[in-house]
Formats: sequence, C-alpha cells, structure tokens
Amino acid sequence: MTISQVPKRGLETYASTSPERAEKTAFETFQQLDLGPGGYAVAPAGDAKAVIARAIGAKRGTRP
Repeated sequence: MTISQVPKRGLETYASTSPERAEKTAFETFQQLDLGPGGYAVAPAGDAKAVIARAIGAKRGTRP
C-alpha cells in the first residue's frame, strides 16, 4: 500500500465498523451549522469590489 492509501483504508474500515455511522448527507450536516443570514459576509458577493475599495479607502483615510 502507498502512504496515501493507509489513512483511506483506515477510515473506510472505521466507517464500516463504527457503531455511530453517519446517516446524514453533507447537506443535512451543513444545514445544522448556524451561520446566520449570509454567514460572516459583510456584503453581497456582487458588491465585493466596491466594499473592498471603501474598506481600503477608510483604512488609508480617503474615500473612493
């Protein structure tokens, strides 16, 4: 076995014998995370360039 195959095989073995096998999908797991509206975003992605320009301008003491 290669080095990368060893941990994969270990995880496969654990998953098949673990009494707490995950029955949830990735979406169900993600859905349980409480990131609130928009997670940690301070602005919509479409406004990113303008928001970054304002943040840099505020830091420099100038406003674009």
